[in-house]
Amino acid sequence: MTASPTNNPLRFADAVRFAHETVEGETVVVDARDGVLYLLSGLGGVFWEHLLNGAVPTDLATEAGKRYGPEAAASTLRFLELLDQRGMLKDDPTGDGEQATAPIPWPETFAAPVLDIYDDIANIIAMDPIHDVKPSAGWPMALG
Repeated sequence: MTASPTNNPLRFADAVRFAHETVEGETVVVDARDGVLYLLSGLGGVFWEHLLNGAVPTDLATEAGKRYGPEAAASTLRFLELLDQRGMLKDDPTGDGEQATAPIPWPETFAAPVLDIYDDIANIIAMDPIHDVKPSAGWPMALG
């Protein structure tokens, strides 16, 4: 089991394992290892972008609380913990919490972040041979 983002603030989105694309305000994330498809809606996609750019999960919850109130902070923290439970966050590779960040705009109003999980096609996605490659070497270098 992974550490909760509240216990280990130096966790970031795993962009290597989880391919993602945002379309019309919804972020689609595919787990390249397990084939599970995720849909992030509400502010979920915004938080994902912040995590990709080096934001610390506990800082995101704190900022959401400052901008939108305590219920938003609690909702954000629950969302981040769910991401962590699903393996979508990884430890900070440098261990110092210092990662390059790009400014990501915050919406004016809060929409609770939602993580919808679609695992009914996971076996089909996982059968794609492109999943059996080393990310650093690219396709078609087999794992091993």
